[in-house]
Amino acid sequence: MKAAIGRHEAYAWELDDLLRALFKTQPVVMLNELVVGTDKDRWKSIEIVRETARHRQNPVSLVPDDVMLAWCAADPATRYPFAASLVLLFARPSDKEPHEWRPIVKPLLERAPDPAAVFNAVSGRLWPTSFSGSIASKYESRLQLLDRLEIGKDPQASRSVRGRAG
Repeated sequence: MKAAIGRHEAYAWELDDLLRALFKTQPVVMLNELVVGTDKDRWKSIEIVRETARHRQNPVSLVPDDVMLAWCAADPATRYPFAASLVLLFARPSDKEPHEWRPIVKPLLERAPDPAAVFNAVSGRLWPTSFSGSIASKYESRLQLLDRLEIGKDPQASRSVRGRAG
């Protein structure tokens, strides 16, 4: 599938139902397939998931948080930042309410050996990829999430994340 998408023989948005079914039934296998290879290969995997999520629900959202965190623990240096690039990090309960962090964000930051790498993945996803109205308003509403980011009590994590956010 990744090879076909890379050759433009298939498109991620066309495979959204397949991706959702695979993440629902074989989440660890799917995550293993996406993370394999070089940083460039992982970036292509991230793009596949994001392209799918632009058209429909993020297929990785079907992976339970406990499964995702257990998977990350098997290779923390690579998998925690990778997961932060894939999972649904925040959502808006309604158009009239502010964005809220999803519960997985805190353990991703707390458990990662390099919280700054996870934070970089998180902060890079605050920029809206689609919107209606003012992009500045949309971005500002997402930036307010940083004020409510819980990073735990680890002093190293706090310094890493707050130093990059400031």
